[in-house]
Amino acid sequence: MLRDALTPELLAQMQKLDNATQQLSRDQAQQSLKDLQAMQEKLREQLEKSAEMLKRAALEGAMQTLKDEAKEIAQKDRSLADSAAAKQNEEQKADAKQLADRSQRFADELKKLQDRLEKEKADAGATGTQEAKKHADASQDAMRQAAGQQSDKNKQQAGKEGNQQQPQAGQPQSGQQNQSGSQQNQPGGQQNKQGDQQRSGQQGQQGSTEQNARDAAQQMDRAADAMKDARESQVNQWKSELTNALDQSIQDMLQMARQEQQLEQKARSGESKPDDLRGEQSAVKQGLDNTAQKLQKEGQKTSLLSGRSQRSVAEAQQKVSEAMQSTAEARSGQQAASSLGEAADALNRAAASLARDREKANSSSSATGFAEMLQQLQDMAKKQGSINAQAQGLLPGMGQQQMSGQMQATARALAREQRQVASQLDELGENVGGDRAAQMAKEAKQLAEALEGGRLDASTVARQQQLFRRLLDAGRSLQKDEREDTNKREATSAKGGNEFNPANTNATGRAAAKFREPTWEELRGLTADERRAILEYFKRINAGNP
Repeated sequence: MLRDALTPELLAQMQKLDNATQQLSRDQAQQSLKDLQAMQEKLREQLEKSAEMLKRAALEGAMQTLKDEAKEIAQKDRSLADSAAAKQNEEQKADAKQLADRSQRFADELKKLQDRLEKEKADAGATGTQEAKKHADASQDAMRQAAGQQSDKNKQQAGKEGNQQQPQAGQPQSGQQNQSGSQQNQPGGQQNKQGDQQRSGQQGQQGSTEQNARDAAQQMDRAADAMKDARESQVNQWKSELTNALDQSIQDMLQMARQEQQLEQKARSGESKPDDLRGEQSAVKQGLDNTAQKLQKEGQKTSLLSGRSQRSVAEAQQKVSEAMQSTAEARSGQQAASSLGEAADALNRAAASLARDREKANSSSSATGFAEMLQQLQDMAKKQGSINAQAQGLLPGMGQQQMSGQMQATARALAREQRQVASQLDELGENVGGDRAAQMAKEAKQLAEALEGGRLDASTVARQQQLFRRLLDAGRSLQKDEREDTNKREATSAKGGNEFNPANTNATGRAAAKFREPTWEELRGLTADERRAILEYFKRINAGNP
């Protein structure tokens, strides 16, 4: 966000201010400061909108990622249960321990996500995540038993029972000593019976590896379902906030448009006095300003409120202000009526644009529109690639000075498609695409003009290819995790004490070839497919057949 904040326009204004300061031009310096302040205010609004929207998008993505993680763990648990059904050995207990540790890390991530959701007052998602954590803890307990371990919960319970059984200081212990002595005099058969009961109790607590693994898989499936419900509930809650705001704004816009039409009729007929018109028009302007402020607040949370609608609302504000000025200056009734009619039309257009956003929000799979924006970038990249391929086929051949009539018609058709890409990029720039999308839109418009004018050469095709690559890079950069600041790799010189001694170096045979699988913390920045591929890789190299 900071890299995108330094737009060329902002840098130019800063350079202009610096030059004016060096030249000691007071008027130029003041004007540059005003221009810079206006651009900084616009930049601040864009960053605030991006930050709030990306925060919600990150929560949506985290819930989706943890749901996929739960599905993976459940599949691993079932695989372990299937292998244990055929034959049980110590290696399976080690695998069960690894799965139990992974389930524990997964439960910890759920708790962190729950805290983040509660901090953002995302109640629906927090409640569902809390439910998922209960099932994740139960899955971990079952897998601990499959590994022949005690879970943390059972350890705490055993510690409490042990403390309760210890005699308190100062209490007589003669009765206990007599009882202990009588137990020592009991025949050996009684002691063997107690030992059998103790072993039987341990087996009943731990259960079989197969059954415990299946129980763990079942609980983890429930955790995945809980995370799915949590995401859907939270998305619906956020979408409901947006759609309710849009519904109210649409009704307000239509009501104000009807008021403007009534004022127009009064102004044309001369039924109302100028003071009455000014008072009613002032009320319309105040109501529109309040509605625009609410929409601006909602627009900071989602990209589903399009830039087209925001421009329509701004245009309606301008027309209403002009009508207010017209009635205040006591112009002729026809002039005031004309301004009022234009204001009514602008309000109706704004309401129609908001209605289209309302329909789009209702069918969206996310509350922020972030997933749809990524899909839109991918679709634009595919479309640009198709345009590039067709344009390359229109390049004049050897000895050919200009394109034929049919080739020129094809170039004009490609120009229309190129303008569609530019229009989509303009729309994206108004939302969260920022200056990067605006620059790509400008480049797409210039390419469309070149195609329509028949100016197709190798340089034009090269510019199209560059735009295609920038579209692909934009989609990837939006998906990139925040933990990675650059694409550069940094190398460090070897130092003393940095030797790496792998575990099991003293072991022999198959155990010596074991490599530790990455932890959840190490893989959390990757997608589910990437994590699956990495874990499969470690599984193969540990099996000896990479």
